[in-house]
Amino acid sequence: MGPEKRMRVLTEFDLHLIGEGSHYKNYEKLGSHVREIEGVKGVHFAVWAPNAEAVSVIGDFNHWNPENDLLKKGDDGIWRLRKRIPTGMYRYRYIIDGAWQPDIYNPLSGSDDTGEICSILKIEE
Repeated sequence: MGPEKRMRVLTEFDLHLIGEGSHYKNYEKLGSHVREIEGVKGVHFAVWAPNAEAVSVIGDFNHWNPENDLLKKGDDGIWRLRKRIPTGMYRYRYIIDGAWQPDIYNPLSGSDDTGEICSILKIEE
């Protein structure tokens, strides 16, 4: 995803506020969000982890395979991925440097098959 598309989701002002820790609505920008950019509907994943070495998203939509959906780190410390995912409800988590964690910006949660907490992604038509 080029910078011109990234700026439609995260503006320079958003990045400034996130960097200084004063973005009071960062839940609107970080985490997972279904968005339409240039007529293409997809899920935008964004994780602020400036010191991380690797970030991926795993879930029902990619068979819980951490190799399938690696996020790319920007110079701003935000890891991003834009992915087309069919309509449905999906459980997912992030893997940040080997540690599994739910999406802290997503209020919808459930559990996976082992009973661990995961986030819920709902994609409607």
